[in-house]
Amino acid sequence: LALADPVHGAAALALGDPAHGTVAPPGVPLEARASLLAHVPVDAPRAATACDVADELLARGRADRAFALADHVLARRERAGRDHVARAALIAARAAAALAAYRDVEPLARIAQDAGADRVEAQLVVARAAQRAGDLDGAEATLAALHAADPRHAEVAGTYARLLVT
Repeated sequence: LALADPVHGAAALALGDPAHGTVAPPGVPLEARASLLAHVPVDAPRAATACDVADELLARGRADRAFALADHVLARRERAGRDHVARAALIAARAAAALAAYRDVEPLARIAQDAGADRVEAQLVVARAAQRAGDLDGAEATLAALHAADPRHAEVAGTYARLLVT
């Protein structure tokens, strides 16, 4: 783990090196892992870890930190790997929606889809963000298209039904 920058080196040591079979020592708090991950070079194993941490941050109500960490992966997408770019973009889109940055959601969902993310999952994020933003027509159009493509998809049908009764 010899890195020229001592900050990167210290962060890499504290995180462990998944490429070499080492992981962060037990007890490193989530916020600390997020901070450390934001200071190390991104490669596929670290992108996977960053996505795991960002997902957990989002689940714990830290959309701001989740967005920043996912964005860190996206900014270095050429080294992260396509699957991790797709996941990071979806996390960033969900975090943007949680932060009421609704204009950012659709471009991030598009990046996720272009990187191979599930189209339905990405478009559900877009539809939910449109609904939160008050663009009920946009949300309905997105959900109608998803429902027309796969009327038996339970999550699409449920989201569409909830929109129609509001």
